[in-house]
Amino acid sequence: MTIIRELVSVDGLTRIHGVGFSIGGNIALRVAARTPDDIAPHLASVAVVSPSLDIDRAVSNVGRGIINLVYRQSFLRHLRGLVREKAKQFPGRFGQNILRGIRRIREFDNRITAHSSGGVRPRRWGGRDVDRYWAESRVLVFLSN
Repeated sequence: MTIIRELVSVDGLTRIHGVGFSIGGNIALRVAARTPDDIAPHLASVAVVSPSLDIDRAVSNVGRGIINLVYRQSFLRHLRGLVREKAKQFPGRFGQNILRGIRRIREFDNRITAHSSGGVRPRRWGGRDVDRYWAESRVLVFLSN
């Protein structure tokens, strides 16, 4: 909301369009659904592609079956690459073995995304564990907004 407020008040934008893909689509929908009254008139539209509406369910479905194995491995390889890039950008922020033993998306989200242990400094966005992070990220509960 802070960024949208700044775009409106500082930059003078009056019509803002949100766009998101996958987890970015989830975030764009949550922002749109929870936009305060002072910002709502400026949010003209939101377009999302393949948003994660219920991350827990989506990860459970991806975790099933041999057919999803290639996607699951590719996705985890991508996530690990992102962490390695962040580690280069911010030396000392991640523990040496932060990625060791992560074989599932749930493990990644629990150790890296949501949790503040395992060699990662506490996150500003909070979350004690993967279940809380995924519950707070469910956009389905906001869609009626």
